Amino acid sequence: MLEQEIDSLNSPIHFPRANLASIHLYGAYLVTAKLSAANLSGANLSQAILSCGDLSNANLIGANLSGAYLQKANIQKANLIATNLSNAELESANM
Repeated sequence: MLEQEIDSLNSPIHFPRANLASIHLYGAYLVTAKLSAANLSGANLSQAILSCGDLSNANLIGANLSGAYLQKANIQKANLIATNLSNAELESANM
């Protein structure tokens, strides 16, 4: 299952332009992940650690990023319509 593969990797994640709609990655360790222009609509990324990650131009419509760690992440031009960012850590995020 893709969720298990992503969560168990220790190397950087590279899925630019990938279709990851509705994927469940609760609490996943995704530091420095490259998810630019990825479709993450409806994804559960709550409590995920996405520090220094690249989510630029990503489709995050309806995604759950509550409690996610997005310090120094690049989320420029990401579609954040109806995205849950409650309690997300956004310090020094590039928005």
